[in-house]
Amino acid sequence: MRFRDWFKPDPRYQQRFDGLAREHFSNHRLEITWRVLAIVSEQLGAVPEQLRPATQFVRDLKADDLDPVELIAAIEQEFGFKIPRQDAEGMVSLEDLVEYVERRNVKPSAGGNAATPHASA
Repeated sequence: MRFRDWFKPDPRYQQRFDGLAREHFSNHRLEITWRVLAIVSEQLGAVPEQLRPATQFVRDLKADDLDPVELIAAIEQEFGFKIPRQDAEGMVSLEDLVEYVERRNVKPSAGGNAATPHASA
């Protein structure tokens, strides 16, 4: 089996990827990454093979003028916080989104489908 096959959203591959990725990422970052990937894939119609940390929405995924606005709205809804316009304008890649959500100290909820922001001590 090729390494890139592990990135397909098939549960048989996800378990293998999770085991490998946990060696390099925290569980929290892994969950954020999976959720952001799912939103980007749904909003922009991207296939997993197109999605890498450096993937840019406009350049690589050919997002139109409205797509980034809808993408940010979906991220806000998923993670339960507002993203100021000036912050949203600086998010051009997958890694930008994942890092932003992580910096906001989003804590996974008990159910894993929603998240709540929490303040740092």
